[in-house]
Amino acid sequence: MPLPERGSPERPRSPVSSFRSGGYPPLYTRKVERAAWFASYTATYLERDVRSMLNVGDLSAFQRFLRMCSGRAGQLVNFSALAAECGIVHNTAKAWLSILEAGSIVFLVRPYFRNFSKRLLKTPKLYFHDTGLLCHLLGIRSEEQLETHPLRGAVFENMIAVELLKTRLNEGREPELYFWRDRSGFEIDFLIEKTA
Repeated sequence: MPLPERGSPERPRSPVSSFRSGGYPPLYTRKVERAAWFASYTATYLERDVRSMLNVGDLSAFQRFLRMCSGRAGQLVNFSALAAECGIVHNTAKAWLSILEAGSIVFLVRPYFRNFSKRLLKTPKLYFHDTGLLCHLLGIRSEEQLETHPLRGAVFENMIAVELLKTRLNEGREPELYFWRDRSGFEIDFLIEKTA
């Protein structure tokens, strides 16, 4: 998982700046232009890694899928809707999301439903491992743009999910991050089950 290196020359100036910057070390250890670096990273990931993991014939469809996923950060994964908007089939959307998970681009937070009634949702929520990449895919290029962006809350929620995940992993624990939502819409964004 990308983290800024200790003692790196550049640090985010504010929380909003850190959301937009993300945590990939080259953005802090080298003098690179953020948008160009993310564009290059995305192209390299698509052209090299995706082709080696899965036979994707239409990279533009996969890139569209990746951008559609960014617009769903912090939301329930609806494979049918995602597939329809990208012009692919349901099973392809599932396979492509698995590729994004395997490549540490996204992760899923599963619903917590143990010891509760069956009226709870069992669909996972989608998050990106890096909020800088998420902002890039959403077309957010400045702090001012992020301040007024309609998905600012989703970017913030995504950042909290990443921090909780990193904390668990740094403690040597399994991620085991959950959310809880019932069919009436009552929701707890994140749950961590404590074991004795």
